[in-house]
Amino acid sequence: LKSHPVLVYAGAYKALFHLMTLPHQNTQRQAAAALRDLSANPEYKLRCAEDGGITAMIDLVRQQADEELQALGLAALRHISMEDTLKEVIVQEKVLRPSLRAITSNNEDIQLQCAGMLANLSELAENHIAMVEDSAVVGLVTLSFSRNSEIQQDTARALANLASNQEAHVPMYKQGAFTSMVKLSESDSDITQKYASMGIRFLSADTEVRVLLVAHQKVEPFIKMAASSLVDYRRTAAVSFASFTLHETSKPLLVQAGAVSAMLALAVDDDLAIKRDATFALGNLSDTPDLQADLVREGVLKVMANVAF
Repeated sequence: LKSHPVLVYAGAYKALFHLMTLPHQNTQRQAAAALRDLSANPEYKLRCAEDGGITAMIDLVRQQADEELQALGLAALRHISMEDTLKEVIVQEKVLRPSLRAITSNNEDIQLQCAGMLANLSELAENHIAMVEDSAVVGLVTLSFSRNSEIQQDTARALANLASNQEAHVPMYKQGAFTSMVKLSESDSDITQKYASMGIRFLSADTEVRVLLVAHQKVEPFIKMAASSLVDYRRTAAVSFASFTLHETSKPLLVQAGAVSAMLALAVDDDLAIKRDATFALGNLSDTPDLQADLVREGVLKVMANVAF
């Protein structure tokens, strides 16, 4: 770190970019490693970009014949993508397509760096739609199957960030984001679980997505969450059931899927938000005459009477 100021002000970035273009693999790798290390220094991220670093890094990622160079390029991009003023610029420089192609190599280091970069870029709301349109969700779906806990965490963070944008909900669902977030919710990491739960909550609140979830028989994950010891999961289940029951076409499907028993359990939860949302969901179901006999058999009257008093 002590040598960084001297190197940067002596023009190290441009020299490294030149060395990376030479037809010598070891020279390219050494220069790329130096670039990665320099780009980790928060004081020189902007200088790196000003000197043409983003383009040089993306060129490294395009080196499909050399996975080590790709990983080094992605690591450098991961570092500079932490700089707020560069997040939009990096996406505008068309970083996503070559990065997503690199994921398919099944190289864990490449996937680790790419997951971190995507998570960083997704923190900027202005990037959300561009990232979804450039198939970032498809890449994140692939990453969600990794067993690496750090990859899982960054993947969940990226999906949750993208899902916070209402315009992205339907395309995200159609690209498989919901299934991936359910998978990530089963992680051993509390942070990954939290991000996954957040993303699921965002998607299931969408008017169109919540109808699709029930129609496509994807209620079971919410029933499991309702029985979880984690309050965030139970809250996600309760608020999702409240959303699902706003649609008449979804109500009989929810009853058939066995969701009523889950709603009843949530209605007597100690958490007031969970109790409120579950009670609201049961009230919505009871407004449909054709379902009232089923609800009585499930024991809704007894539970609702206890909730009332």
